[in-house]
Amino acid sequence: MEGNIEHLGGSFTSNSVVVDKHNHGGVKRGEDNTVGIK
Repeated sequence: MEGNIEHLGGSFTSNSVVVDKHNHGGVKRGEDNTVGIK
């Protein structure tokens, strides 16, 4: 995907993951990075 994406209403699903209700515990905002993909 590229550019701006606006999603209004309903579920937003990508690769069987409901993105708008998906989160990762322990992830910090800003310039911090997490360890690579597992």
